[in-house]
Amino acid sequence: MSQVASPLHSTSPVVADRPSGARPIGESVPTEIAGRFILKSEIGRGGMCAVYRAEHRYSRRAVAVKLLLPKRARQPDMQARLLREAVALGRIRHENVLQILDAGVDGDHPFLVLELMEGRTLDGIITSRGFLPVGETVHIVRRIASAIEAAHRLGIIHRDVKPENVFVAQGQGTDIVKLGDFGLAHTPNDSAGAPRLTGHGVILGTPEYMSPDQLLSKPATPKADIWALGILLHECLTGRVPYSGNYYDVLLQTATATTPPVGEFGNEIPAPLVAIINRALSQNEREQFATASELIAALDATNMACEELHVLSSAAKARRESVVEAPKRAFTRAPFVTPIRIDSQGGSLEGQCQNISAGGMMILMHKDLPLGTTLEVRFSLPGSGRVAICPATVRWSKKCDPNSRHRYALGLEYFYLDGRVDAEIRQYIELMGEDTTP
Repeated sequence: MSQVASPLHSTSPVVADRPSGARPIGESVPTEIAGRFILKSEIGRGGMCAVYRAEHRYSRRAVAVKLLLPKRARQPDMQARLLREAVALGRIRHENVLQILDAGVDGDHPFLVLELMEGRTLDGIITSRGFLPVGETVHIVRRIASAIEAAHRLGIIHRDVKPENVFVAQGQGTDIVKLGDFGLAHTPNDSAGAPRLTGHGVILGTPEYMSPDQLLSKPATPKADIWALGILLHECLTGRVPYSGNYYDVLLQTATATTPPVGEFGNEIPAPLVAIINRALSQNEREQFATASELIAALDATNMACEELHVLSSAAKARRESVVEAPKRAFTRAPFVTPIRIDSQGGSLEGQCQNISAGGMMILMHKDLPLGTTLEVRFSLPGSGRVAICPATVRWSKKCDPNSRHRYALGLEYFYLDGRVDAEIRQYIELMGEDTTP
């Protein structure tokens, strides 16, 4: 799950001596869990949990450890929800679901141990590329739908299917697609006398991906995930979600819309896929897909899925050919998702690295910075997890789509790198393979 931060007046890049990450592991977070998982660096954070790169003390296997944020750690309902996620993941044995390796409680810290995905989130891929070609889109959505089908057979409803929770990692010959974060999942125990974790009227999920019933806080059904799959298909093909804004905006749009505006964005989307999106997001229950299996069958009937997925290592051929005389990069870059923090004269800001090279990195932020801004960037190195602090400058800036969860994409260029930092980045890029994205 490798989706897995700075003194402004430092004059040279450094690597932190302690095994800490993009956010240094503080006193409120243990450096070791259950006596065998050594936390190395933070690689992701949400509203409830943080995820850390870790290493098993004895096997030396790299894993991801999920812990509640310090402000949530003592809340019984949050502890119960994290452990319920362990139950959901433990029940689902599917190649497209993130694998759980261990779970437990260490003192006041309930924890999950998950397989470590070295790659990117689908959210980062869409943001950096704008949208995905048809073959790649059908390949990805079909596999997530297969994961959802497996969950539904066990009575588990994910309730938070979105690009941030879809991970793409390099595998043998093809990229691997996995669905993660079952933290909001509804399980059979939720209706079998187990403690209720969600109060009446409480809205769970991200509004842009929520079905009308979810927005109205009605009981969870499998159709909530099928609706989200329709949104996912739409966003991959167009780069946008069909309904956007705050909770009330999305509620109004879904209540009054007849069909999502797939054709408004200028992309030539094949009619069969437009029909699938319209059916998945239909207001008429009789027209909707009754099961994830039905949606999978509809996708398979199009015969549009690419056989092998290579979104991490190269761009689609059609995407490359659309660029005239694409400038050649001075440095090869590879996908690497990690939280970053930058310090400039304007203060400290947080963002997310999406890919990295020996010359610089692309980051996503909620605030733009002028070209030429000098700053210091703190980030976790892709191999060891040690913290690097490097002086850099903003070389380019691009405003992201208004419906994206990120507002700006920025290209940073390092002024220089410490030898150890440079060597580790180059070793990582060589390991991941050359990225030929223009």
